[in-house]
Amino acid sequence: MKNKLIFTFIISAICLMIFGCMDTSAATYGDLTYKVSNNQVTITDCSTNATIVDIPSEIDGYPVAAIGNYAFEHCKSLTNITIPDSVTTIGDRAFYNCSSLTSITIPDSVTAIGEYAFYGCTGLTRVDITDIGAWCCIGFNSYFDYNDNPLYYAEKLYLNGTLVTNLVIPDGVTSIGDSAFYNCIDLMKVTIPDSVTSIGEYAFSHCKNLIRIAIPDSVTSVGKSAFSNCTELIRIDITDIESWCGIEFGNAASNPICYANKLYLNGTSITKLVIPDGVTSIGDYAFNRFTSLVQVTIPDSVISIGKSAFTLCEGLTSIAIPDNVTFIGEGAFARCSGLTRVDITDLKAWCEIEFGNNEANPLCYANKLY
Repeated sequence: MKNKLIFTFIISAICLMIFGCMDTSAATYGDLTYKVSNNQVTITDCSTNATIVDIPSEIDGYPVAAIGNYAFEHCKSLTNITIPDSVTTIGDRAFYNCSSLTSITIPDSVTAIGEYAFYGCTGLTRVDITDIGAWCCIGFNSYFDYNDNPLYYAEKLYLNGTLVTNLVIPDGVTSIGDSAFYNCIDLMKVTIPDSVTSIGEYAFSHCKNLIRIAIPDSVTSVGKSAFSNCTELIRIDITDIESWCGIEFGNAASNPICYANKLYLNGTSITKLVIPDGVTSIGDYAFNRFTSLVQVTIPDSVISIGKSAFTLCEGLTSIAIPDNVTFIGEGAFARCSGLTRVDITDLKAWCEIEFGNNEANPLCYANKLY
C-alpha cells in the first residue's frame, strides 16, 4: 500500500511538472471562446451572431497568441474585427465564409495563416498592413496558398492607410513568400532589393495591372506561376544576363517575360542577346516567350540549354549551337516559327547532343543546318 501511494505521488508530481502550467479548459470572453495553453491564449470560437469583435491582446493576464482553426467559421454577421499585435498565427478556416467582413487588418506579428483561412470572405474590399517586410514573410499554408490570403477577395492592399500601387520591397527582405501579393490588382510597379534571393509561388499572380518589374541579380529562384496572369506587363529590367540565366524558374508563368515579351538590360531593350562567356547553363524557361528577340550568341562555355529556354521566341531567325553543348531540354525551341537556319562547327559534337524531345532541336523549325 505504501509503495502504491509513493508511485501515485510520483506520477502526480510528473503530471504537475508537465501540465501544471497548462489550462486547456474552455472559457468565454464576450462573444469569444478561448483556451489557455502554455500560458498563451488561443481564440477557439465566436458567437455566429457577432457583428463587431475586438480581440484583446491579453485575457486574464495571458497574451492572445493565436486565432485557432475554425474560430470564426460561418460568422456571416461579422463585419469588423480587430486583431491585436500579440497574435502570431491565424488557423485553418479561421474566417471561412465570413461573407459580411469588409476589411481586415493583419498585424506585423502574424507569421502564419492557415488553409482556407479567408475562403468565402466575398465581402472583403481591403487588407491593411503596416510593414511590407513582415507581409512578405507570412507563411500561407495550403496547397493553393492564395485561398489563405485575404487579397484573394479584397484585391486591394493598404500600407499605413495608403493604397499600394508602387510597391517597394524593403532592403533586408530575403524572400517574397508564396502568394504574398496574389490578386493585388492595383499594383503597377514593383521594386525588389538586392537582398531578395527568392520569389515564391504565385507571389504576384493575377496582378493584372502590373506593368513593370525589376529583378535583381541576387534572385536565384522564382516559384511556380509567380507572375501568372500578369497580362499588362510590358517591361522587365535586369542588370546581369549571367545571373538571369542561372535563375531557377518553377514553370513558364514564373518568368515575367512570359507576359512582357521584352527584357531590358541596364535600361536598354534587348533584341540581340549575347550570353556572357563563362555561363555554363541557360536555365529552364530563361527566355520563354521573348518574342522581340531576333538574335542569340551562345559562348563555348555553355554545355546545357534548359527546358523551354527559348520557347515561342518567334522573332528568332537563326541560332548557332557551340560544340560544347551536350544537352538541350524539352521544348527549348518549341514554336520558334521564325527560325530559318541552325549553325554548328562540328557534326560529331552535334550528333552527341541529348535532345529532350523533337522541339528541343531548333531544326524542328529551321529545317536547315549549316
